[in-house]
Amino acid sequence: MVKEIEKTVKGDEINRISTFRWFGKIMIELLKGYPVYQYYGIIEHYEKEKDVKFFKKMSDDGLIEISPVKKGEQPIYRLSLKGIDFAISIINLFHGETMMKQNNKIVNYTKTIKILTLVMAGITVISLIFSIFI
Repeated sequence: MVKEIEKTVKGDEINRISTFRWFGKIMIELLKGYPVYQYYGIIEHYEKEKDVKFFKKMSDDGLIEISPVKKGEQPIYRLSLKGIDFAISIINLFHGETMMKQNNKIVNYTKTIKILTLVMAGITVISLIFSIFI
């Protein structure tokens, strides 16, 4: 079963994979109710969207714990300890990406301010020269 899920990706195409983004959203949703709540339907909803079988893979990897299922019922699951660590890592990654974007904006603003400061200093020097000689 696990062999059917795995796919091979070339190294230069790694940033095109969107699976991690929506998988991260699932893990964060499951973390919101930990340890009190158990869930059903979240993973199934995303599986229908992406047509990928992650439910069994997540259980096999130890990210979620599945309660015993009676015939005809939906499986009920919650995060395992390993899943909590993984969800927190995803939150840190998403936060880090947001901070990188903010830092890049600040760097661009700083460059603009430096240029404007140099222009103002040049205008000041030129106006001083004109005031001395005129």
